[in-house]
Amino acid sequence: MLVAMAIFVIFTGILINSYMGIVGSLRSAEENRILYSEARHVFDVLTEESRNSTVYGGDCEGGDFGSSDSIEFCSGDGQSNVVFKYDKMEGGLYMDGKRLHSEGVKVTHFNFYVWPNENPYSSESLSVEGRFQPKVTFVATFEKEDSRGSLMTYDLQTSVSLRIYK
Repeated sequence: MLVAMAIFVIFTGILINSYMGIVGSLRSAEENRILYSEARHVFDVLTEESRNSTVYGGDCEGGDFGSSDSIEFCSGDGQSNVVFKYDKMEGGLYMDGKRLHSEGVKVTHFNFYVWPNENPYSSESLSVEGRFQPKVTFVATFEKEDSRGSLMTYDLQTSVSLRIYK
């Protein structure tokens, strides 16, 4: 009887340990999925707004691209604009003052690159009139602490060819 109980206790211990491992793995996978989902949502918003807009650094009248912590897009008709701003201290990315991700997720790095950043057709020596389509590349790192206290990170990058440029 003693041997049978010892075998049963060992078997139950192995079974419980395996079950806890599986539950922990599922929890970790779900937390990774949530972080990736939020990061993709931010990039989807950036891509959608930039794909159908004109990029400006200052206001809808044009100007330099400004600092690397904010980028402004204006609609093709110049009537509306959307500003994306990165707050490095808080770790937040905002669209027109509204945070694009949950409080548990931090953006530890955000940058964008516009190429070419000057209209190649604006030179007086060129007789070509019209618009060109620059490319905007967004780079960001997203972080979230999981339930076990370890840090999960995702580095994402995407490039978008703008449809219009003023």
